[in-house]
Amino acid sequence: MAFRPYKPRDYGTTKDVVTRLFDAVHGGIKRIAFWLRRSPTQTQAYSDPACPDELTLDQARRIADAAPAAAVVLAEDFAAAAGGVFLPCATTTCRFEGLVARSAKEWGEFVSTVVDALADGRIDAGERRAVLAELDQVLHALAAARAELAHEGRGNAGAGVLATPPADVAPSASTRNRRRT
Repeated sequence: MAFRPYKPRDYGTTKDVVTRLFDAVHGGIKRIAFWLRRSPTQTQAYSDPACPDELTLDQARRIADAAPAAAVVLAEDFAAAAGGVFLPCATTTCRFEGLVARSAKEWGEFVSTVVDALADGRIDAGERRAVLAELDQVLHALAAARAELAHEGRGNAGAGVLATPPADVAPSASTRNRRRT
């Protein structure tokens, strides 16, 4: 059952974000209370605009770790606070190299769309939608490549293009000649 509070919350306030965070969790307040080791009443108070109790960042992280949909709510809020937007990456089985190739392909399609749109010297409303759609594809492709590269860097992936061999292993001819950035 979704979390549905009755008191209005101003959009973007901490209490609103906490309400949306709770709403993103399948299992509702009881499950969140269990994760936080708090009573359901205390947990619900964190989203109550009339209550001074506030959810700590540590508690919010515990919720986000247990419920990825809740992590999206937090990411969107922090990105907005930083003046940006959160761009989630679709789960992919592609390796970094494949994602870089995809981003290059998307970039080429984006440039082609922009050149076509500017043929008459300006971008009209219809062309703007097409250009933005192509740009979104580029951004998603780049974000996926970045996420995969960061994932590899944490040692969570297999031997990737940027994996460093142990110090006692001599690099092969193919890895010696590979350009590293």
